[in-house]
Amino acid sequence: LLALSSQQKALKAQESDLFKSIVPVFNKSKNLTSSKDECIRNNTTLDSLANLEPSFAELGKSGIDELQLKKFPQLREINHIHTPGNSPAMADAASITYLSKEKESSTSKYKARAKIISMTTVNDDPFLVLSGCKLATKKLLSENNLLVSDVDLFEIHEAFAATIIDAQRELDIPKEKLNVNGGVIALGHPMGATGTIMLSTLIDEMERQDLSIGVVSTSGAAGSGTAALIERT
Repeated sequence: LLALSSQQKALKAQESDLFKSIVPVFNKSKNLTSSKDECIRNNTTLDSLANLEPSFAELGKSGIDELQLKKFPQLREINHIHTPGNSPAMADAASITYLSKEKESSTSKYKARAKIISMTTVNDDPFLVLSGCKLATKKLLSENNLLVSDVDLFEIHEAFAATIIDAQRELDIPKEKLNVNGGVIALGHPMGATGTIMLSTLIDEMERQDLSIGVVSTSGAAGSGTAALIERT
């Protein structure tokens, strides 16, 4: 359901022209301009998702499952539930974000759209793989004496479906505040660009809804994660 919801929200946002930070790119050799995200699968259904084979079962057989079972002896087996449909989509993209010190932004020709209030990074047990987003978000809120209810929007990395489901449950984030225009399951996970893409998506939506406070949280894999508290200026 989460994977389908991510696709549906992303498609609706695209059709409503909500991805304002996307800049058209012209491919001279093909005489082609790309002006919208091409990663969204507009024909996704529950049936099509259910028919996909697990992506990491063979990797597990290579010894990874054995290591996990030794680490967590309370588990009877490793059930591989992640498929190409509920994993972050492979994508090519580039992203740029202009950062400056606060005193410099007042004299810049570019108007600051938001400011970073706080950032934090965590490194959890690498055997838990994708716990970083959740723990980084929790730590960020604690360090700033904030509750989930104090934050208007959350943009949390859909590293895999289980990651975001676990984060939403433990942090108790209302669904209307979380990845409201879809996540990287639908929009893709271009290495090195995902973080600033998520930041831009968050700020675009905060401006659209006239909201003040947002949190963006990304996974670094192997239990690592980084979260930032964002305030519109």
